[in-house]
Amino acid sequence: MKSRPALAVDNTADALADPLDAFSSEAPASTPVSAAAAEPAFRPMTPPVRRTIALPAFDRTWKPWGLAALAAGVALIGFAIVEYRGVAARTAAAEVGTLTIDSRPQGTRVVVDGQERGVTPLTLTLKPGDHGLALLNGAERRSLPVTIAAGTVVSQYFEFAPAAPAVSTGKLSVTGDVSGSRVSIDGRARGTTPLFISDLAPGDHVVAVAGEGGTVERKVTIEAGATASMVFSVPKGGVAAGWLALSAPFDVQLYENADLIGSGSAARIMLQAGRHDIRIVSQALGFEETRRVDVAGGKVSTVKVDAPKAALSANARPWADVLIDGANVGQTPLANLSVSLGSHEVLFRHPQLGEQRQTVVVTAKGPNRISVDLTRK
Repeated sequence: MKSRPALAVDNTADALADPLDAFSSEAPASTPVSAAAAEPAFRPMTPPVRRTIALPAFDRTWKPWGLAALAAGVALIGFAIVEYRGVAARTAAAEVGTLTIDSRPQGTRVVVDGQERGVTPLTLTLKPGDHGLALLNGAERRSLPVTIAAGTVVSQYFEFAPAAPAVSTGKLSVTGDVSGSRVSIDGRARGTTPLFISDLAPGDHVVAVAGEGGTVERKVTIEAGATASMVFSVPKGGVAAGWLALSAPFDVQLYENADLIGSGSAARIMLQAGRHDIRIVSQALGFEETRRVDVAGGKVSTVKVDAPKAALSANARPWADVLIDGANVGQTPLANLSVSLGSHEVLFRHPQLGEQRQTVVVTAKGPNRISVDLTRK
């Protein structure tokens, strides 16, 4: 290690001492003094003496310890900053609440307080208080009020009915009492009975069936995705004929004796004039009844089926408001609700646990029950 330069100490003060101090005033009286000695005599001035003071060598071993102390200080300051930010973040989080929304199908648009916030699944941070929540799935909209408390998490789940595939055509079944009768639709020949056509455009069509006794013509209405059935009885030798028009709230099959003469919920069937005992059956719903119909020549006799009702029970965990086909029927548990036969949409709604939508088919034989667990996601 290099040493600091020695300091020079100037002793000039010693050299400037009074020269008379060289003579002693106490010299013995008997000592002879020569004339030369009696004259003042001066000592030559002593040059200044420079003294060198050696300082201890400078110790540089402090550097590692100093760096370590500096690093520790920086780390302590960093920890304090991180802790401060963490406390600030926890304080901010305690002042808001969290809302999570999911649905089936996912990708449903979410609107909170009138503002679109994204699509499901979605997690939002909201201020405490009441908020309006809405989900948009195509043309269907679900709305629900939610209450957010500070520092809590509220979850909502919505289930939408799957979208039915778009169908642009309808189907038609044409049968007759004599096989091989010629069939034309809207003036265009389409084949012979029995005939099934799967690509008719929705709307009204004119169906004509020609046999030995002449041609029978009538109108049918085709609906997209539905199947219409027509049974023709071509008169022989000028025998008069009439029509049976059926109106039912669900699909049925029409039998005369053991013969199937028509099906659907809106059928128009040609029958020979006279009295007929028609059996109306829905095997899926456990429904059956018999009607006696008098058919007049050239006339239309209408048979209308009113849907009978059966008991339905509904329950939910922990509980829910229940809507059937959009009408509020009460709060679970519900038993022995009087519901018409057929398919119904049931919506279970809970203010905190969201909604679930189910489809139930009510049959005449039962038992008819439906339940959901809203705590399961």
